Parts: sequence; C-alpha cells; structure tokens
Amino acid sequence: MAEQDGKYQDYTETFLPKGGHQRSEKEHPDDLDNEKTRHMNYPKDLVKSLSLIDKWEFNVFDVSDASKQRPLTYVLYELLKKYDLLSTFKIPTNVLMSFADKVDAGYRKHRNPYHNPNHAADVAQTTHFFICQTGLLNWLSEVEVFAMIFAAAIHDYEHTGTTNTFHTQTRSPLAVLYNDRSVLENHHVAASFKMLQDNKGSNIVAELTRDQFEEFRSLVVDIVLATDMSQHFQQMSQVTDALNNPKELDKVKVMALIVHLADISHAAKCWELHERWSYALTEEYFRQGDREKELGLPCSTLCDRNTVMVPQSQFGFLRFIIEPSFNTLIELFRHIADHYIAKEDAALNSADVAEKTEGSPNRTRRHIVKCRLGTSQDQGDALYPDYTYANVVARLEESGKKWIGNIESNRKKWSALAEKEKATASPKDENNKDSLSTTDSTKNASSDSADNKNENSNNNTKEKNSKSTKSETSTKTTAKDNEN
Repeated sequence: MAEQDGKYQDYTETFLPKGGHQRSEKEHPDDLDNEKTRHMNYPKDLVKSLSLIDKWEFNVFDVSDASKQRPLTYVLYELLKKYDLLSTFKIPTNVLMSFADKVDAGYRKHRNPYHNPNHAADVAQTTHFFICQTGLLNWLSEVEVFAMIFAAAIHDYEHTGTTNTFHTQTRSPLAVLYNDRSVLENHHVAASFKMLQDNKGSNIVAELTRDQFEEFRSLVVDIVLATDMSQHFQQMSQVTDALNNPKELDKVKVMALIVHLADISHAAKCWELHERWSYALTEEYFRQGDREKELGLPCSTLCDRNTVMVPQSQFGFLRFIIEPSFNTLIELFRHIADHYIAKEDAALNSADVAEKTEGSPNRTRRHIVKCRLGTSQDQGDALYPDYTYANVVARLEESGKKWIGNIESNRKKWSALAEKEKATASPKDENNKDSLSTTDSTKNASSDSADNKNENSNNNTKEKNSKSTKSETSTKTTAKDNEN
C-alpha cells in the first residue's frame, strides 16, 4: 500500500464527490446523465457495474464511479425492485429516491473515509447475496426481507467517524443520551426513523399496515443494534449453541447475525476490495487518534498513526474474528437448508407420489418472496434462483470455498506485509510498537468493562476460548473494541 510522508495514504477523496461536487436541490439521481431511473435507463458503465449485484464479486467502488458517487441510491433501487418490494409496499419511485438522497446525505455528514455511502451500499448488497444465494429467502417473509435490506442500508446512518469508546470517554451528547450503551447503533436507527417521520416525501414505509410497521420497526431496531461489535462473541455463541442443540432457530437472531457479518464481510472478499476497505477504516481510526491527542486523551487501540502496524492488526482480525465467524455462517446456512428446505423437498416428493397413486392435488414449492436475478436493465424472461435442496447445497459449497479461500489468501498477504514492515522498522519504532501492544491490551480490558456493563459477551468469550493464548485474547479484544 502506498504511503505518504510516513503515513498511510488517505483515501477520502475516493469516497466523496469529485471536484468537491455537492448535489443541488434541483439535481436528482433521476437526472444522472440525463437518464431517469424511473424509466430504467442507466449509463453503460453503471449497467456493467450493477451486473454483478447478485455475485460475491460485486465491486461497489465501480458502481460509485459510474453513478457519480451515488451507489446507495442505485443499489437500493435495484434490491427493492428485484424482490418486488416497491410494488408490495406501494413505494413510489420518487419517494424512494428522496429517501435514498437523505440517507446518502446522512452518511456524508462527517465525511468519513470508511463509514460512508459506499459502505452502506456494500453491506446492503452483501446482505442481499446472503438472502438470495443461500436459500435463506425460502425462510423469510416480505416484511423480513424489507427489514434486512433497510437495516443494512441505514445501519451506520450519520456515523461520526469515531468509536463508541470515544463517545463514552469524551462524554459526548450521544453517549449521555444513550447511557453509554451501543451509542452509535442507537443513534443510527433512531435518527433513521426520525428522518422518515419528519419527511413524508421520503417515507418508504408509509403504506405498511400498522401490524407490518410494528414488525418491521422491531426487526430493524434489533438488527441495527446487533451490529455493535461488542456483542459479536455473544451473538456467535448463541448461534453456535442453537446449531448444537435440537431446537428451533431464533429467526430474528439469525437475521441480525447475517447483517452483522455482512457489515464486516470485506475480509472475505478479494484482496483488491479488502485492502482498500482496510486502509480506509485505518485512516478513520487514525483521525480519531489525532482528535484524542488534541483533547489530551490517550489514543484508543489502533488509532495512533505513528505506531500502529496495520498488517499485523488485520492478520489477527482475520484469524480470530473473521474466519471462525464465516465457518459458523456456513454451518448456519447448511442447517437452514437441512432443516427447512430439505423437509420441503421431501414433502413435495411425497405429494407427487400421492398424486400419482391417489389423484391428490399437486403441491407447489413454498415461495413467500421471489428474487429476480440480474438488474432492472435486463431484457427477456425473468430468472429466479432454484431453491431445491441439491442446488442450495451446491451453491453453499461453492460460496463457502470462496469465502474461506479469500480469507486465507488475505491473511497470508497481511502476514507477508507484516513481516516486511517489521523488517524495515527501526529498533526505536519496534520498541514503541511492542509497548503499544502491551499497553493497549490493558486499556482495552478496562474500556470494555466500562462500555459494556450490561453485557456478558466477555464471559462467553472466556468460556469459549479458555485454551487460547494471551496473545489471542488480546487480538480479539482489540478487534472487538475498534470495529464499532
């Protein structure tokens, strides 16, 4: 990764409108290249970049470039369109576009290198992939699909570019308002619903029935609050326990976990994307560290641009957080296939036999929601995923190999970069980095205790990892504190 003046390169400009362009009140996404979204006429580059929207290889940066840095607007439109949610919940195109504009503006509020519209669009698309390509869709209702996509899109709305720990340490108004508990996550979801409430022309849930809205809001709140990384180990433990015990899965917890893992999924994507996201997040941490120094506060873990070894920290994050999480995710999707889709296949086969022998009416596969593959630009007959058990399992095997393969490949690249960085570091720098690691382990333990008095995630972590080394525990704690 290129460096400038001894510091990691600042990628801010790759996420913000080029040339300092700010959207005027008269300018609208419908006018992009004089083409109206409502008429589904996109520029060729945008069509090309969106063609991967059903694929793990989707590149949100290409969509951003092709859409003049408005990826969230077009990704949201495509996702709601392909599940037919615009028709189901009577969402006019102009209302959706107004909503997307306001969400986009909220993400740009603090000009973050990482928590910005690109990140929102990327998490929404990844959530869609998990829903559509794993068989999960066969288990969800329209309201549940809508809630997951909506939650993914707004999960970091008006993110301040600082961590929950920063808010509690500085006693910010948000920390006071939310009593130091999941400060940012509470703000993201509360501010999003307030925006809907205050802007009728942007309210995409206005036509939901009272019962639908109550279910939708409850799901969105649960899903967004679960993106707090301090709850990561507790979430993973709950899902693992459910998979190891013969009991019904808690669907809300499963939905929340899937959006949470979509939030940190870039580590399971190709190196080009993962590296770019990693250094963008690093720059955001460094900016927090700069502010902490200005305020006379000790730098939070991973936030000191003069001492942090990025490759080493990323290596640990992939090894102790990402890889175990995605292994559990693969097991979860396989469990859903085995216990829901397989049973349905068996029921259908039994119905076919009965029809032949007794003349009983033919049964059809249970499809609450359909997902049209491709984009709104595609011509011809609609294509839909095949959710028969054999096809779902085959796709899961293919996806699982891709996820774990990417994680292992990325981890090896970080390891090589860490060795290279260590070899070129001066003895003085090396001493600073060693002391930082020791100091931060202690600091993190105390900050976690202050930040999460009401949570038992640390106890779950200790039980689950009693055989782990001290260095492993330190790496996990560091990642947990700083991903917020």
